[in-house]
Amino acid sequence: MDLLICHGAYPEYPPLVEHYKRVRPDGKIYLATDMNIGWAGRITHNQPDYKKFLQSCDVVAASCRATQKYIAAKWRVPVELIRNGWYNFPQTSFDNLFERKENIILTVGRIGTDQKRNEDLLKAFAKVAADLPDWRVRLVGGVDKKFNPFKDKFFAEHPDLQERVTFTGHISDKAELADEYKRAKIFCMTSTFEGGTPNVAAEALFAGDFMIFSDVDSAQEAIGGGKCGRVFPIGNVDALAKIFREVCSDEDLLLKGGKHSVEYARRNFDAEHIVARLHYLLYGGAA
Repeated sequence: MDLLICHGAYPEYPPLVEHYKRVRPDGKIYLATDMNIGWAGRITHNQPDYKKFLQSCDVVAASCRATQKYIAAKWRVPVELIRNGWYNFPQTSFDNLFERKENIILTVGRIGTDQKRNEDLLKAFAKVAADLPDWRVRLVGGVDKKFNPFKDKFFAEHPDLQERVTFTGHISDKAELADEYKRAKIFCMTSTFEGGTPNVAAEALFAGDFMIFSDVDSAQEAIGGGKCGRVFPIGNVDALAKIFREVCSDEDLLLKGGKHSVEYARRNFDAEHIVARLHYLLYGGAA
């Protein structure tokens, strides 16, 4: 094993890395923390075994700038910014991207888990649905059973939205999933927290979606500092509804933001560029 990749930052890693170094003293170690500030703050980093582990890593990285700065200051080690990028595995076409978009607000993930706060998306949409009659919501991903009571109550209270809110279930086919992103004009994430920059950010940016993110650590990273979207306070349904009302009524803003998303994604979230840079950090020279 030439390269050992440690994903996250778990207490099992120090003895594992120590053993790896005994077996492969010439091997490389990449610590891809991909964590949020809350997780990083709970780690007892100043224990001798953990310090030794960090010193053994050839590259330590975070997937968003806020976490990168926090970890570097707390752990007192160099921390690289290695974003979670996107690679076009299905070789899907992005020709005439903006001509094909529909009035859809999309979210993708583990629908209904406490972390994702998908109820905030539905509540906010219900507040503005009458003013935005041509807009729909699509929730892509498996639905947690705990979410079903809320879902049933929501449709009972808003029967007029049953045809405008769609739960697709889990989509494993990458081309089909890419089509969901390409159809949507807006991607919305309402999470309480994320591990770092979530994978859905790169997927939505490459598809030219206008980004609306809750204020997680990576929010500014996901919206390109404001050129690609908006941020709202976590759990603030009224603030999210206000953004929906403003953004969905402004086609010029959606188009401009979507085009910024594509440009920003190509510069910062292209998986081939990211891997080439990581290869250089680990080994030097060209990949």
